[in-house]
Amino acid sequence: MSDRKSSRQMTTGQKIQQFKDYYLGGTIAVIAVAALIIFMVTRFLSPAKDEAALRVAVFDTELSSEALEKLEHAVRASLNLPEDARIVVDTGFVSTNTNEYARLSVLAADGRVDAVIAGEEAFAELAGYGYFKDLSLYLPEDLKSSYAEELLTFKYDSDVIAEDAQQNGELASGEYAFGLSLSGSSIWNSMTADSAVKAENPVLGVILESENDVNIEGLIRALTE
Repeated sequence: MSDRKSSRQMTTGQKIQQFKDYYLGGTIAVIAVAALIIFMVTRFLSPAKDEAALRVAVFDTELSSEALEKLEHAVRASLNLPEDARIVVDTGFVSTNTNEYARLSVLAADGRVDAVIAGEEAFAELAGYGYFKDLSLYLPEDLKSSYAEELLTFKYDSDVIAEDAQQNGELASGEYAFGLSLSGSSIWNSMTADSAVKAENPVLGVILESENDVNIEGLIRALTE
């Protein structure tokens, strides 16, 4: 006969004590291992927190380190951000490489790009895929009225019929003010003056998925003032 008493013969206190003596250690170990596995899987699957104040993708344009610093400083000043606030400007996008559009889609879906600057031709192609917000609805009234002449419309072809698009809050096929011309931007022109490669008729657009409204407005003000 086992030294352990039958569970039917034990009081509640004795059952608790037996659990502590024979099972508690193993149970805690199993829980600890399970918690560690869950933690590691969560960390692996969850993207790292993006601490950048603003992220901009630039197509077909080389910018020197001095030019990048100039833009970053202008944006920080526009938003009253501290000097250590990260402004990320990625100039590695090439419009002739279709893989770059896929990369932009991934970054947009992951919330890791807020705005795009591209030449008018490349921008029109991106706009046709529905990458951008309609600036006539997105911009605050002061910016919209101040830069009404710089707003550029681009065609968007939707697979959704007009009635369904309107009902679901989607854009139907048509032309929208997706872009803001930077051709008259003194700061952008000075930044690209010595660039061996630069986009013709540069246009700025705001990524559809971006929720970084305040900092995007700071970028626009910095580039247009």
